Amino acid sequence: ARMHLVLADPGLGMIESTLLDPPAKFPLRLIGARLTVAAAEFQTAVFLEPRNVDALVNLSLVQRKAGQLDIAKETLLRVLNIAPRNAAAHYNLAQLYDDTNERARAAEHYRLFLDNAGAEHADRAAAVRARIAALNTMSK
Repeated sequence: ARMHLVLADPGLGMIESTLLDPPAKFPLRLIGARLTVAAAEFQTAVFLEPRNVDALVNLSLVQRKAGQLDIAKETLLRVLNIAPRNAAAHYNLAQLYDDTNERARAAEHYRLFLDNAGAEHADRAAAVRARIAALNTMSK
């Protein structure tokens, strides 16, 4: 299944798309190796600049793809401690909460994404509003 992620660095989009939606013939071990390299690069960036929210958001994407959901949540919460209005962090945290059936938290962060998203995220607004409505229906 393809995951819709907001990347902090649009230049990484092609790399991340390959990781998230590889062709069927793409060897799984290569995907794992690429995730390991990507994680190491983002961890190095964070080590050198601990408040680099772009590196932290991208690190959380790699952590999520690697199945480290709790660690990815912690990383995104760290971003929000540094930059509370970071739309990418809210969106990706909403998706993580959605993945773990934490509907109220997912809806909260989807709403915060909408509140803080600029024009660069306008293409996601309708889908996010629909997802909030679905979450609200499920919660009843």
